[in-house]
Amino acid sequence: MRTVSRKNFEELRKFNQLSDKEKSKMKGGNFYYDTNGNFLGQIGSGPSLQFVDQSTFNQFKSAGFEGTGTSFNNVSQEAKINFIESLWGSSNVIVYPDLRLPSGALAAANTDTKELLFAGNAEFWGNYYNIISTIQHEKYHVDNPSLTGAMGEVYALMYQRADSSYQNVSTDYRQATDDLLRDQMKNAGYTQSQIDDYFNSH
Repeated sequence: MRTVSRKNFEELRKFNQLSDKEKSKMKGGNFYYDTNGNFLGQIGSGPSLQFVDQSTFNQFKSAGFEGTGTSFNNVSQEAKINFIESLWGSSNVIVYPDLRLPSGALAAANTDTKELLFAGNAEFWGNYYNIISTIQHEKYHVDNPSLTGAMGEVYALMYQRADSSYQNVSTDYRQATDDLLRDQMKNAGYTQSQIDDYFNSH
């Protein structure tokens, strides 16, 4: 069994970083995209994801107003696909119109084809950082195909939690992610003491 160490986490942080463009957006504020998947800008201090056209965004920005557009779950299927493709970095994406994938997961990646499967109506997607964190998790799997099974999940989840974007995920998403990590650490052979030590220090 592999043990948790500070070196492990520093190595994890070197893997699978989002582009500088995506990282530059992680400064707080409501995030606005158009339905073609183009990032329009940020206004305010919240983590909300909103879809508006360029003209509407310009009006919000001029007024300094955190206006409401269409949420991810309520935008068209085509707009969802365009947005997720922009984050994934390719068109190799399938967005399911469901709360979960058939497997019960929020998302999954095929490490051979680099295809992303994404549950398009999950309850977590009102928060931009929840989506970013999920995408990071799946990109980790694609970039590290030799890490499989419970240990692969442990490292992908630890990678998520080590990234600065995780500080801004919603409380319910954080709880679900942490619960999953605890389960996967048990499956990978970690003792309860090791699991407690990890969560107490991270």
